[in-house]
Amino acid sequence: MTTYSYSSVLDHTTDAGFRAWGAELSAGLDTIGAAKTADSGQINWTTTTRPASGAAAGYEIRKLVDSLSASAPVFIKLEFGTSGANAPGIWLTIGTGSNGSGTLTGILYARFLINPGTAPASTTTNYPTYMCMTAGALWLCWKVAANTSLSGRSYFDMVICRTVDDTGVITGDGISHYRNGQASNTAALVSYFSFTSTFAVLATTAPQQFGGNYTFAPLGLTTSVSGGSPASLQVFRHYTSIPLIRPLIHAVSSLNADGITLGTTFQVAPVGTTLHTYLCVQQALSFYDRFCLIWE
Repeated sequence: MTTYSYSSVLDHTTDAGFRAWGAELSAGLDTIGAAKTADSGQINWTTTTRPASGAAAGYEIRKLVDSLSASAPVFIKLEFGTSGANAPGIWLTIGTGSNGSGTLTGILYARFLINPGTAPASTTTNYPTYMCMTAGALWLCWKVAANTSLSGRSYFDMVICRTVDDTGVITGDGISHYRNGQASNTAALVSYFSFTSTFAVLATTAPQQFGGNYTFAPLGLTTSVSGGSPASLQVFRHYTSIPLIRPLIHAVSSLNADGITLGTTFQVAPVGTTLHTYLCVQQALSFYDRFCLIWE
């Protein structure tokens, strides 16, 4: 299986609550095929305890598994802990390898806390989580609408996707990483990394992050429907710069007014002619448009 979703509470007030949310997230990554490395010392979800604020209790390292895993490897380190009072903490590092004992090498994205330091909106509400790994992409939107800092957004997002050529085939040119913007009315922030130029070196210490510059709806459109038919709804392609401009295939956007709702799936061919299935995560990542991520 490469897609997985579940709905559950988010409670970080006890050791048991910490183990519960961490174990189910880890099991979901196993389910979609995000291979865990053999690095020593990875977190044990049956014995770990909730750490103090600002600290991580342990980590997991996962790999993007596809046809370019050997020539353009992507390693993802997730550290789990506490970011604030009763608030889960998840720190992300992205690299091209590992030393076997928990340290990533070839750093593309330096360690960064990618969730708010505030407690979730509720400890009794079931929040949906969506995750997918497919050729060229690994993504998850965790606990949609649990984020009190960014109303309606996911508590934690991680979208990592490769560039593609003009036919839609994944390439080893580079990757993009999306995460939530930092305010309630901002678009997703995007970092671009190249495997083939020094641009990635610049991104190591200062990731190139842009809000709302990953897609383009021409002429100030407020709706994409053409001819008055809902069946003619359109979506908008995403691009990256590494620094050459390259298309992406794993994420597309729709306009808010077009009303694609959370959990809706549809097929479209944003690059080339092959149809792909996408899942709408609505405003989980962006205020200005509705994110739709590959779901296959």
